Amino acid sequence: MVAFNPQTSHPNDKPGDPGYEQNLAAFEARIACGDKVEPGDWMPSDYRQQLIRLIHVHANSEICGALPEGTWIPHAPSLKRKLALVAKVQDEVGHAQLLYRAAETLGKPREEMIQELIDGKAKYSNVFHYPAETWADVCVIAWLIDAAAIVNQRMMQEGSYGPYGRALKRICYEEAFHLTHGYDMCISPGDGHEVSAGLAARRGEPLVEADHDVPRSVGQGIEAHRAAHEVGHQAQDKRRTAAGISAEVCAEDAQSRHQAAAGMGHAD
Repeated sequence: MVAFNPQTSHPNDKPGDPGYEQNLAAFEARIACGDKVEPGDWMPSDYRQQLIRLIHVHANSEICGALPEGTWIPHAPSLKRKLALVAKVQDEVGHAQLLYRAAETLGKPREEMIQELIDGKAKYSNVFHYPAETWADVCVIAWLIDAAAIVNQRMMQEGSYGPYGRALKRICYEEAFHLTHGYDMCISPGDGHEVSAGLAARRGEPLVEADHDVPRSVGQGIEAHRAAHEVGHQAQDKRRTAAGISAEVCAEDAQSRHQAAAGMGHAD
């Protein structure tokens, strides 16, 4: 197989190019065996372009996801929540930088991707079109929407492109903290009754919004073929898994609180 520099040339990577069919067969054999594709490896142009599109949208979503939460930093109900929210927003922006770097290895400059986002030419996850109008929204974003994100990203980290998978491994580790933090905000009386009132007022809307973070389809043609390697599971399975992750967090928290209460009673 022919190696290349993604910043300079993409030799024989389109149908009809000399040696394309042979390179494609060898490439797909590697994918079938579970090998990871690295930036210097030969890859079809369609694969490259779909990866750039996928990672670019993901990076944009990390930036746009931090914005509604960032607006609430001055209004957090306590210093503890303010510090945690600052750290979470910083994490999300850092995730975007990791992902832009992964996309850069495929030949698209970071500056171009960011400019396309600013100009409205690039997309991001539709869940972040919803405003965070109350502190309750911030809590649910951190709990349920991040749970859905973990499901997507855990599956995609097993995909075929090495730099993307490695970035997702780190991102998922931090998102797991965000989920637990969000759940704690939703159930902690220290944040006042505003969260409970806000959740009741929204009447389940955040649950619908979190569900929007799980894609319904992966496209058609070669896009579906490549995305299937990246995603690995059906969207409905993802929804069940996201609900399961949230349920596990609730169960673990209830068990720990029960044990703590039992220990205090025994000490008395």
